[in-house]
Amino acid sequence: MPAEKSAAAAGKSAAPNPSAAAMKAAARQSGTVERQAEQAMVAALASQLGVSHSAAQSAMNQIESLDRGGVDPASPAFAAIAHGLGVTPTRLAAALDAAKQAVGRSLAGH
Repeated sequence: MPAEKSAAAAGKSAAPNPSAAAMKAAARQSGTVERQAEQAMVAALASQLGVSHSAAQSAMNQIESLDRGGVDPASPAFAAIAHGLGVTPTRLAAALDAAKQAVGRSLAGH
């Protein structure tokens, strides 16, 4: 009988944990939502500034690398990103704010 119980216990422990599967599914969905939000942010920034999607993506990548310590629109690095897009740092900061608000509204609507 103990061998049967131990086999049954082994069978139970080998079964997938529903909460682990649910957590993995939620993580995948969260990653998808994050990617969608990132792409929406890039599209909104491109639209706000009248630049190409690739230029906006490049700028977002650079801004994200600055974001570790907080984005300072008065910093030389931020000014360089703005200059690369052909806009002033003030214009880039305003476009980022507008894009964040647009994406926030879009995600809140879903």
